Amino acid sequence: MSLFVDSREFDSAYALVRAWRKRARAVRSQFLYRSVDCVYKDVLKNIPSDRDELRKSLRVQRIQGLSDAVDGYCIRAIPSRTVVKREDAEDVVVYVSAKNNLLYKVPEATLILQEFSPWTLDTLPYPPDAKTSDVISRKVSRREVVKVRKLRRRDRSVWRRRIVAAGLRMRDKGALVGKDRPEAVSDVAFESMRLEFGLGDSPAKSHWRKGILRLAKGGGIGMISRRREFVRSMTDLSFSAWKRWPVRVGDVVSVSVAKHLVSFQDRLGLRLGR
Repeated sequence: MSLFVDSREFDSAYALVRAWRKRARAVRSQFLYRSVDCVYKDVLKNIPSDRDELRKSLRVQRIQGLSDAVDGYCIRAIPSRTVVKREDAEDVVVYVSAKNNLLYKVPEATLILQEFSPWTLDTLPYPPDAKTSDVISRKVSRREVVKVRKLRRRDRSVWRRRIVAAGLRMRDKGALVGKDRPEAVSDVAFESMRLEFGLGDSPAKSHWRKGILRLAKGGGIGMISRRREFVRSMTDLSFSAWKRWPVRVGDVVSVSVAKHLVSFQDRLGLRLGR
């Protein structure tokens, strides 16, 4: 009896072993990306057609700043900044906060608007300074707008006194006057929660939890198409597509920003990847 080993088969197996670590890293990264991307597509599919702003704001981002052995992706809402329209006056309240990257003391004008937020468009005493303020517009029920308007009128003597003491100019008819209309971003996180749980006047339409729960329960297996690629990448020396994995994601986000997204996940009542 004799033993014959084809050196070509041996060389092929040895080449796979040598590249095993790189191939495994590529498969893991691609698997993670596809899992997140499947949730992303699932969310978009379940958002009603009348929530276009919410749909447009969502994108998959790569988390930058992790160790070389770790990959991370997230789904983040980045709404565009637009001028608050006068016709939205009865459906919108605005929140003003100081920018978190200021290198100097926050001006009193910004502090006042921040302290008494939210405001209705007709009670906002002056336009927020875009250099020092972040403005979030939130669509709410008419009842909520009326409630906020009453609160700002009730404490008007307090914030008016602060404005006068600071030597600021106040607009008696609100800040939405011509070119002074403030720019704001939509509160898409609030919109998502209203839609997900049916808060306010909106019927519930779950769009986040279905995809995330499928990912959590199945580990992403049932959500990822063309799984044969992963097997081939670890067993077929001629298969080279793994060298282009993971799919390149142009948008990046820092670890610190990504951590803030965990609070939204907690509000959904889900814990994944913790």
